[in-house]
Amino acid sequence: MLEGRHQIVIAPTGWVHEQDNWKRVAGDSSDTAQFLAQEWGINRYERITSPSLAAADEYWQKTTPYWAAVRAIWRDIFAKHDRFSLKKTVDGKQLLELHFAFAEEMANGKVRDAKECERHARETIEKFPVPQ
Repeated sequence: MLEGRHQIVIAPTGWVHEQDNWKRVAGDSSDTAQFLAQEWGINRYERITSPSLAAADEYWQKTTPYWAAVRAIWRDIFAKHDRFSLKKTVDGKQLLELHFAFAEEMANGKVRDAKECERHARETIEKFPVPQ
């Protein structure tokens, strides 16, 4: 369970978020609650006016077929399984590493058709779920 205090201070150029959180055993509301960890942080947010999204737009345009395939495969998996967990790694790689490596090649100019995107997405994703 997370117990904490958050304070947000508005500034002329954005805001500052201060947090002080304690993590404890869920359900223990006694005065002797067992705290497992504490996190403390200050996050600063600055208002941005008219940021250039050209690089993001270019990346998205070049990689859209792959990410569409990824979403479709996940829809299939969620339709087949009520519950599942994911392996942290397969062959020493995280799922996100495999996805982004493939997409990065496309972003850098490697042309891939929809079937190749679908095949890679399916072969990659299907290695990670563990039905419960």
